Amino acid sequence: MQARLLAATMVSVLVLAAGCDFSKTESQRRVAEGVEYVHDGNYAQAVRSFEEAIAVREDNAQAHYYLGLTRLQYARDPNGSLVNLERAAELEPENADALYQLGVALSELDRDAQARERFERATAVDPNHGRALYRLGLLVEADGEIRDAIDLYHRAIHAEPRLAQAYNALGSIYAEFGHPTEAVQVFENGLENRPGDAGLLAALGRVQLTEGNYDMAIRRLNEALDRGADPSSAAYNLAEAHRARFEQTEADSDRRAALAALRRAGAACNPSVSQMRCSSINSAMIELERSAQE
Repeated sequence: MQARLLAATMVSVLVLAAGCDFSKTESQRRVAEGVEYVHDGNYAQAVRSFEEAIAVREDNAQAHYYLGLTRLQYARDPNGSLVNLERAAELEPENADALYQLGVALSELDRDAQARERFERATAVDPNHGRALYRLGLLVEADGEIRDAIDLYHRAIHAEPRLAQAYNALGSIYAEFGHPTEAVQVFENGLENRPGDAGLLAALGRVQLTEGNYDMAIRRLNEALDRGADPSSAAYNLAEAHRARFEQTEADSDRRAALAALRRAGAACNPSVSQMRCSSINSAMIELERSAQE
């Protein structure tokens, strides 16, 4: 009798284990299926696959991570991404990417203190996570901790030498605090690693404009615009360079392009997602319209 009871118990355990193995395999299969949908650009179906994976196994950290990431990057829904990214980080506390993406979502919602804490955790898990170091640097700089921000940008560049945003942020600090030579060097170093990067070309042109090197500024800013730089700032700076050379026709044309870009950005901006960004766009638009009347 005892032997039969033991045998029955063992069978039950094996059946339960087999069921757990099946659910894990099935959940991972649906994650893989969702990733393929993302690669194909079918984001709605990807979301369904990740949701199905979670329905099969709620503790599938990968499913939560990819669902949160898809909602954040492709559905442009940072608020909707939070619950899944939080769960992914809870299930895998050493997942630096989950912590990083969670920080990005919080930043986009202007929840900077919480975002900073997530980026700090991500860089503690992975000290060479270049994007987390860069995003942490932005928040540290915004808090007025300039030396720490410079250090973080240097670390980000060392970790990811092709991370153009880190060069841009570092060079901009040097330019803002009266070190144009260092700023130019940083931007040029960035362009060596990311040739033709529109943001770096625009930043370099901006510094050359402030230094009175109008010919080079016009050249760099035109290159930046040709490569897709944000015209709301690059075209405005180009207008200022032409105005400094008394080329009013070109200046008026560039200013109109900058104003049109700002109006498009303002129309697309959602204050419920990022009130700070929308306010910044509106302020820039008012300033540009005022300068056009001078």
